[in-house]
Amino acid sequence: MRKLWLFCISVFCSFSLLAQDEDPTIIRIQDWEIPLSEFMSVYSKNAKAEGEIDQQAVKEYLDLYLNFKLKVYHAKEMGLDTNPEFIRELRGYRNQLAKPYLTDNEVTEFLIDQAYERMQSEVRAQHILIRLPETPSPRDTLEAFNEIMKIRKEISGGLDFTEAALKYSEDPSVSKNDGDLGFFSALYMVYPFENAAYNAEIGEVSEPVRTRFGYHLVKVTGKRPAQGEVLVAHIMIRPEKKNNPESIELARDKANEIYAKLMEGADFTEMVKAYSEDRGSLPKNGELPWFGTNVMVESFEEAAFALEEKGDISRPVKTEFGFHIIKLIDRKGIKPLEEIRYELKQKIEKDSRSSLSRTKLIKSLKDEYGYKKYSSRVKALASYLDESYYSGQWKADEAMKLNKVVFTIGDSTYTQKDFARYLFVQQVRTGNRMPFDLVVHRKFKEFEEEKIIDYENALLEEKYPRFKNLMREYHEGILLFEISDQMVWSKASADTAGLMDYYESIKSKFMWPERVDAVVVTCQNAKSAKKARRYLKKGKSLEWINAKLNQNSQLNFSYEQDLYAKGDNKWVDSMPWTETVSEVKEDGENYKVVYIRENLEPAPKELKEIRGIVISEYQAVLEKQWVEKLRSTYTWETYPELIDAL
Repeated sequence: MRKLWLFCISVFCSFSLLAQDEDPTIIRIQDWEIPLSEFMSVYSKNAKAEGEIDQQAVKEYLDLYLNFKLKVYHAKEMGLDTNPEFIRELRGYRNQLAKPYLTDNEVTEFLIDQAYERMQSEVRAQHILIRLPETPSPRDTLEAFNEIMKIRKEISGGLDFTEAALKYSEDPSVSKNDGDLGFFSALYMVYPFENAAYNAEIGEVSEPVRTRFGYHLVKVTGKRPAQGEVLVAHIMIRPEKKNNPESIELARDKANEIYAKLMEGADFTEMVKAYSEDRGSLPKNGELPWFGTNVMVESFEEAAFALEEKGDISRPVKTEFGFHIIKLIDRKGIKPLEEIRYELKQKIEKDSRSSLSRTKLIKSLKDEYGYKKYSSRVKALASYLDESYYSGQWKADEAMKLNKVVFTIGDSTYTQKDFARYLFVQQVRTGNRMPFDLVVHRKFKEFEEEKIIDYENALLEEKYPRFKNLMREYHEGILLFEISDQMVWSKASADTAGLMDYYESIKSKFMWPERVDAVVVTCQNAKSAKKARRYLKKGKSLEWINAKLNQNSQLNFSYEQDLYAKGDNKWVDSMPWTETVSEVKEDGENYKVVYIRENLEPAPKELKEIRGIVISEYQAVLEKQWVEKLRSTYTWETYPELIDAL
């Protein structure tokens, strides 16, 4: 709810990006001045009509905007903007808003377009993997590279790729799939692997591809247009014993019998309910979630995508789970780029390819701010590391006595001490030892990138008026939410005495009309209905009648009791409210009798019956009182004459 509400506030208090050199004050609250440019930007975003400015409408809006700013000022006076929870929440929003400013947009747009273009087709590939540790040493890297090159040479010399995969690949799944990864599309594999697969021709074996997992050889075995996604339902029959040939054949026979009935016209949904052994899909009549390529097991997926028309049903398909009869419900292709641009951007930000955007941004920031590095001073830190660093026990005391500059960017300077502190914080237990100069080299790259991004992050409000205004929107939006909750929303619910007093003052607006406390009896035959009517006229209780008439069947007598106004129930309306028990009335296969227990005069609805409405109206009262108090508490002034000059 809060995010949606803040979005509305964001629209309500968007500020002008094009402030004039002379920007007069249109609202002054105490010593707080709100410029005309800000107010007019807000008005233009919220004005429904386009064209010439309606000065009267603008002046009316000025009054509303004054109320908004008074509430924000009140929140600041109460110190809500210093509350740790407020600061933490605002920081979270800032982190989100800053993301687009801390990436290279040109690279991001390229990656979005590239991913979408690749999504139009699918690639099938085999691979061989030689693994590397998470933080490999140069020796680890060289050994893995030499090994993958040796394998590639054997394949070039005639060794079958599948045989090589089974013999050499360190991917645990190779024993099951011969290194075959099936068909896949963009954003499914890590970026370097995806590049190799999409750039290779069918039958071609790639050069070694480095990913975070190690070195790969990739062989493309097929390419096809993207299949999109399908929505299917299925009936699944499991063999009683998974690896028993006789049990498997019995399951196959059962699936074939069900398929035959379906071909003779049996209803698929009814057959799902009667026979399917997939408990997960039973509540949805066998329907599975939408899926695309490489989601389901291959045989199931191939059968599902082979169905051409909605309603088509496949022959029984065998998978590791059993036998499936699949019905096509719907099919859809790849959505237009503009519909999924934001989704692709989100995926790319979480993908390894986002490092391309970060790398280019770092380079451009170095150029923009005059980055300078003192390499020898960085390397000097290596002599202060020892074996304790690999056990997470390294003490940085001596290293932190060094205080020479290691790099500068803009007006910020970072020293050996700063980097030593970073090394201390970043140390972890690891069995993967590497030379200390390499540790320092890699950690310094991380350190300087982090600090350069931090430097740019701190300047966003200064560099980008739009970002500054967005942050002001969220700042004031969160404050308005908190203060409104305290002064109006929660208060209206919590102030029991005030709510009751307000209810008493307005309850005459919410009246029940004339009503009856009535019972509507339903019987499955006329004989039972006549008995029920006779018993009701004799004053027998409903419980007694129920026990009497339902001795042989629970359907002979049932009833509903409620308070009814005119129009609520046709059976209650069908009899004069001056009578107590109606005649027996036929209702299709059932019979009705109406029993009026009591006539009720018009009366106010109780608070519990209209609590939501009363709270809403009480909130409006509290809102009005609050604004009146704010206007009388603070010194304020507006300058509507500025609007006349527009």
